[in-house]
Amino acid sequence: MKTRRNRRILIGICTLATISSSGCAALRGTSPESELGGWSEIAPAEITEVPPAPDAAALGAYLRGYVALTRGEQQEALGAFEEAVAADPSTPLLRRRLTGMYVREGRLDEALVQADAALELEPESTESLLLRADILSAMNRYDEAIAVYREVLRLDPTHREARLLLGILQGKVGKTDDAVETLEVVAGSEPDAFLAHYYLGRIQAAAGKYDEAETSYLQALELNPRAEPVLADLALLYEIQQEPARAIEIYERILRINPRQAEIRRRLAGLYMRQEKFDDALEQFRELERFDVDPQDTRTKIGLIYLETGEPQRAADEFSLILAANPDNHRVRYYLGSAYQDAEAYDQAILEFNQIPPEHDWYADARRAAAQIYQEQGDIEGAVDLLEDAANQKPEDDRLKLLYAMALREVGDIDDAIEILEDLVEKEPDNDHYHFTLGALYDENGDKDLSIATMSKAIEINPENAQALNYLGYTFADQGVRLDEAEALIRRALAVSPDDGYYIDSLGWVYYQRGDYEAAVEQLERAVTLSSNDPTIAEHLGDAYRELGRTREAIRKYRDALSRSQEDDQSERIRAKIEALQKAVLRHGDS
Repeated sequence: MKTRRNRRILIGICTLATISSSGCAALRGTSPESELGGWSEIAPAEITEVPPAPDAAALGAYLRGYVALTRGEQQEALGAFEEAVAADPSTPLLRRRLTGMYVREGRLDEALVQADAALELEPESTESLLLRADILSAMNRYDEAIAVYREVLRLDPTHREARLLLGILQGKVGKTDDAVETLEVVAGSEPDAFLAHYYLGRIQAAAGKYDEAETSYLQALELNPRAEPVLADLALLYEIQQEPARAIEIYERILRINPRQAEIRRRLAGLYMRQEKFDDALEQFRELERFDVDPQDTRTKIGLIYLETGEPQRAADEFSLILAANPDNHRVRYYLGSAYQDAEAYDQAILEFNQIPPEHDWYADARRAAAQIYQEQGDIEGAVDLLEDAANQKPEDDRLKLLYAMALREVGDIDDAIEILEDLVEKEPDNDHYHFTLGALYDENGDKDLSIATMSKAIEINPENAQALNYLGYTFADQGVRLDEAEALIRRALAVSPDDGYYIDSLGWVYYQRGDYEAAVEQLERAVTLSSNDPTIAEHLGDAYRELGRTREAIRKYRDALSRSQEDDQSERIRAKIEALQKAVLRHGDS
């Protein structure tokens, strides 16, 4: 009887775990017992009732159904049991048998009708009640199922199976405390303690009680050290807790038990990739290839690893093989274009990107990547055309609109770029990044007041938006106004990104505007070290050297800035500063 009880419990749990018509809840067992003198419950539950004398027609139909079941002839069996119930509708065992057949077929409404009919005949039958609860669970009518399990426990407080299923359902509907209390009772007894500990762990993990969940999983594993679902959940728990080494150890343990566990191998490979252990990840994906489990997905992952490790041609080979078998896999086509882009085979990259249709999710990324190639090749107008087309094709894609606006800015069409950003801000008024970008555009368009107001709004929305903090602080510093406020804003930006050369330059410029040139030089020299390619930072340091009378150092730094400058106004300004200092050196000399 212990074997039958365990099987009955697993059937009920399967009902909770899967709502499909072919799940474990389809039958309460499939091993018929031949009792020609009366009805036999074809189920793995303990049946002690004494059946009435059978109706001859019903018994014949029942036996035909039994034979059909042994042969795997489901439809014939169903028809026979329907005949049996029609001939003898007052026998609960037949109703329950037909209930199980309807569940197998996914006909849950009809199954519930039969379960209710069985209960009308035997209102306190725990077997019929459990059938009804299973069906309600499969129909997502969880509160009703919980009530039925409680009724079983009212009739039989020692019914461990009902208590276990009740606790699992309580956890499913978010009644964590009730579930834990219910399952802890079951966990203290055999033979159901393993399942109780396992589901306790799942419920505690879902509630964020990770230490308690770990304890429950480990207790379940003490009872069954090779339980793969428990091991998998425990490893995932370690991943959530940022303990990759422990997760890897558990995943490897599962694979020693079952090397063909494809999902576990994928998880392990993904974990290796996040740790940038690409050789280990590649080994796992190669093992997946041996099992031929979703080979396209596996080959895609291998290609992505080659991309990540700087082997774009090998990545392109992998992606090309996938596309040869499935030309409509546009996600992989995007990856192929990216591989060609990394390999600097730009014509091939553009060709692949252009084959991704507008209705596909990767279209926007493909347009963006193609536009980037055009920009790198100096074809800014071509990039604008691409992004305009993409934005028109997918008007709901705000990311594309933003990219298009930035491309318009590149070609000097600030007014249209501002119009797009204003629309984005109106659509998402709490998006601090949009406010920041719009504020910067207002500044480029010469509207300082509107720029300051918009940048202040970005900071109001997100007080840790370092870009906005620095931008507003530098704006004040560059104007030589509100210098204390400027310093406070810039220091807030540095608290977020302490080693950002641009933010340090802004702080140095505050000191410069105050006339504290020694402090300015200290900050600006550090900024130049961190952002050596920026001409404005180099020019600022030259200005500070000049004010301290370090003329030759100033000239050298101005020349460095001039060599990097790409703006005509700045270049002309720097040349004027160099000429002025050179004349001063000729007239007065320099220390």
